[in-house]
Amino acid sequence: TLFRSSYNSESIIEQYIKINALNDWELINLENKGVANARNVGLSKAKGKYVAFVDSDDFVDDFYIEDMILNMQKNNSDWCIAGYKRFNNNIKQMESGFVPDSKYYNSINDFLNYDSIFVNGLIHPCWAKLYKMDIIVNNNIQFPKQSLSEDTSFNINYLQHIQSVSCLRNSSYIYVISSSDTLSTSLPDNIFDLYLKIHKQFIDIFNEYNGQKIIINKMMYAQYYSAILKILINSSLSYFDKKMKIDYALNNKIIEGCFK
Repeated sequence: TLFRSSYNSESIIEQYIKINALNDWELINLENKGVANARNVGLSKAKGKYVAFVDSDDFVDDFYIEDMILNMQKNNSDWCIAGYKRFNNNIKQMESGFVPDSKYYNSINDFLNYDSIFVNGLIHPCWAKLYKMDIIVNNNIQFPKQSLSEDTSFNINYLQHIQSVSCLRNSSYIYVISSSDTLSTSLPDNIFDLYLKIHKQFIDIFNEYNGQKIIINKMMYAQYYSAILKILINSSLSYFDKKMKIDYALNNKIIEGCFK
């Protein structure tokens, strides 16, 4: 799925498909209505057994998809979560990322207690993962139209409809860091409400499977802390606007609990 672009992307992809005789490929051009809309359109067109996502500024190694498919087939699992490396585009250098232990969880309760996946934030993005299309289609799982963390909401919804998870000690996904990623000051006005919504969704699923709540607090602490930092360095906000937003957050018992 491709947003309309000023970089001649359409002709490059069309030429690539033609040269490589990729007759089962389909190029879809969309008006830019956000990443959630593009992914949902892609899901509506997908015909395969599995689906994976790659962000437009990242890249993957040759065996990214194959390794995850073989892992899911070997374990007959409903979801595969792999690791990633980071490439610092500012200094053109590969950096460490997060690589999980290769484990198979035949119960969601056991998976929810694998705290590294959650605390290190790998549960949030939809990249470095492989999903089953029938689970997505049969349960009408889509990316919500929200300004933040639509990946996380999608993953929570998917997690509620599966029985098993494979974690793959693999770092074939390369997450690209650029100067624009260094604590961007852009943030929606309702950032804490969005994070609280996700937080409560995690609480619901951890309650259902008797997961350890401390894992959620450790995970969400990073989200709230990052939001507060963005507010503090935002030059477009007055002192009183910053104080009001931060007071709103820290007076919330759920957020306060994470900082404690």
